[in-house]
Amino acid sequence: MNVYNEIKEIAELNARIEELTKKVNEKIDADGIDFTTAVFVKGCVEKDGHLYTELGNKLDRDGLVDDDYYCDQSQGYIEDDFYGHLYFATDEKGTFVRVYFNV
Repeated sequence: MNVYNEIKEIAELNARIEELTKKVNEKIDADGIDFTTAVFVKGCVEKDGHLYTELGNKLDRDGLVDDDYYCDQSQGYIEDDFYGHLYFATDEKGTFVRVYFNV
């Protein structure tokens, strides 16, 4: 039987993601956030309370929320569900973490 080190490493990373998700849930209401979709978005520009790509495309809908993150939210068909992306700043200028949410 083959032992794939990469598969073991994926399992270890998934366990680490689970641990980190629990820590985030202690700090914010992260209900509906899918942290497995987290990706870096580089070259972002904050201007007039909104977040833009370096080419000037707007990434958020309503600006900075709770002085914590930018939100690009849409409303679902039944008008009682919401989905979109949240953009959290990193310590690297112009780099944000984008995650998908659905509530």
